Amino acid sequence: MLKRTNQNAKFCYESAARAAQKAANAHTPSDRDFWLDRERHWIHLGASYDYQERLSNFIEELRTLPRRPICTACDVPMRVTRLHYRPGGLVEFNYECPACEAKQTVVEIDVKPTSA
Repeated sequence: MLKRTNQNAKFCYESAARAAQKAANAHTPSDRDFWLDRERHWIHLGASYDYQERLSNFIEELRTLPRRPICTACDVPMRVTRLHYRPGGLVEFNYECPACEAKQTVVEIDVKPTSA
């Protein structure tokens, strides 16, 4: 699936392409070096915007994950041992306590945001 381009990153990559073209058409080595430096600058800035967006998306995805239950027997956070997708958009999480090996199953609705 294709993702929408971050407008800031798009601007930076377009500016990098313009700088590369100016470097190719430069009349002096110092002009060429200047435009190549500008190209590197724009590429770095565009990559930074891309990274920022990927990180924000990852953090938002983490926020949608279910919270880990606490073991009722020993008050230790439980860990996921199995993840199973059930019909109807349900997700079944099997948890186990690392301390006392108590088991718990949690079923949640899998809500995935639609992209525009």
